[in-house]
Amino acid sequence: MNININFDDAECPVVCPSGTLDRDSLTQNLLELLDNGANKRLRQAQQIQIDLSKVERTDTAGLAWLINAIRDFSKDSKQLKVINIPNEVLDLARLSNAQRLLTPTDSGKI
Repeated sequence: MNININFDDAECPVVCPSGTLDRDSLTQNLLELLDNGANKRLRQAQQIQIDLSKVERTDTAGLAWLINAIRDFSKDSKQLKVINIPNEVLDLARLSNAQRLLTPTDSGKI
């Protein structure tokens, strides 16, 4: 798993994980994976997008990782939008009864 962050719009950076989000590739929460500079810039932004378009495969650990990212950003009262959510992630959220935390059109305070 790799993470690219697009800071072109400093007010609304886009976090783009890519590859596989599973128990073998995820050892830390999102903010723990970032260097201090990227972590600080994300914490300063008022809005954040997480774009899942480059996620190839995920399991329940990937869903938990995403929910933890939502939790971490909500501590700072950020507006968060998760976009391009793969059906696999939505299915796992439904099975885990977590779909209210993660919907394709979800936006706003979390």
